[in-house]
Amino acid sequence: MIFLATATFDIWPLAWVSFVPLLFAIQGIATTRRAFFWGWFAGLVTNAGGFYWINLLLVRFGHFPQYASIPLYLLLMAYQGLHFGLFAYLVTRTRDTYPRLPMVVLAPVFWVSCELLMPFIFDWYMAITQAWNPLVIQVADLAGPLGVSFVLLVGSGVAFDVVAAWLKGECLPWKSSVAGLAPIALALGY
Repeated sequence: MIFLATATFDIWPLAWVSFVPLLFAIQGIATTRRAFFWGWFAGLVTNAGGFYWINLLLVRFGHFPQYASIPLYLLLMAYQGLHFGLFAYLVTRTRDTYPRLPMVVLAPVFWVSCELLMPFIFDWYMAITQAWNPLVIQVADLAGPLGVSFVLLVGSGVAFDVVAAWLKGECLPWKSSVAGLAPIALALGY
């Protein structure tokens, strides 16, 4: 869903809930190693879909033969997928230690931390999914692309917390949901 929210496809509303499937995939996983793998795999797919043009770039302008460009492309996508693996690892590790922490807190904090700290060969932020949505992206002049990414991950965190509680038959997490909707409302209001 993330690469479908970016340029060329431009289905930007998907970015608001794009992490929900990954968060469900890593919920309750027995080991942080498996969570890292599923996060990495999600990152591999996301980057492969978003950077599909890299292989063409290597062939056309780098003058690589196709048999050499495809492994380089896959290696780059595997590296860039590590970002998602680290995110899944941190979320799972923290959830194991503090199971009552809502995802509306964990997801944005860890995602923005990973975006800030992990070096990329081709830099990108979740904020790019909202590039043609001025109502959302406008807050970047105050908080930069990391602020927009934070707001997007708050959306995924709220969606995950609500759906997870509903599936378990628990009361909906009203306090954390309202608290999570506040930064979204402030960003959109700005």
